[in-house]
Amino acid sequence: MKTLRVYFITALALVLISACNEGKNPTSPEATTTPAGGSLAKGSGPSSAGQGKIAGTDRVFAFNATTHPNGTVSGVGTLNRTSSGTRFKFSIDCLSVDGNVATMTGTVTESNAYPTSVGSPCWFRVKDNGEGANASPDEMTFWVFCDTPEGCNIPVCDVVDPDFELEYGAFYPIAAGNIQVKP
Repeated sequence: MKTLRVYFITALALVLISACNEGKNPTSPEATTTPAGGSLAKGSGPSSAGQGKIAGTDRVFAFNATTHPNGTVSGVGTLNRTSSGTRFKFSIDCLSVDGNVATMTGTVTESNAYPTSVGSPCWFRVKDNGEGANASPDEMTFWVFCDTPEGCNIPVCDVVDPDFELEYGAFYPIAAGNIQVKP
């Protein structure tokens, strides 16, 4: 038993010395090593999440998108039109963050009113205007999708298309809810 305790204490000391040499706490999320011996920052990159209702409309939304350490993006969302009962679900595979604005694109995965839109691209943009009583309301563009996947010209979220943005890029305040954008 005494020998096992000595090995454990020696092993713990080596881990702590190794971490100190790298300047990282071994229990910190940033202190992850890859199988090849290199380091990989743990945690996520840019992200955005929100839920609420666009002011003056019947559009209720919820979404989240995260950039993973390897650069891939994953996320999901829903959009409901309460007056008509129209519902959409979508996946998010691209997230571009510029300050407090996030642009996202993805694919329609389900729709009760537009079943031919399943598989088509979708696009939207959000603006996080801060927190608290003195902050302006967060904002969102309308969510853009195509009736069918064929012939749809929605740009990828990190590609600027001035004509598309002029037509679809207007922001509208949200009346209830919150949007968060993290660079």
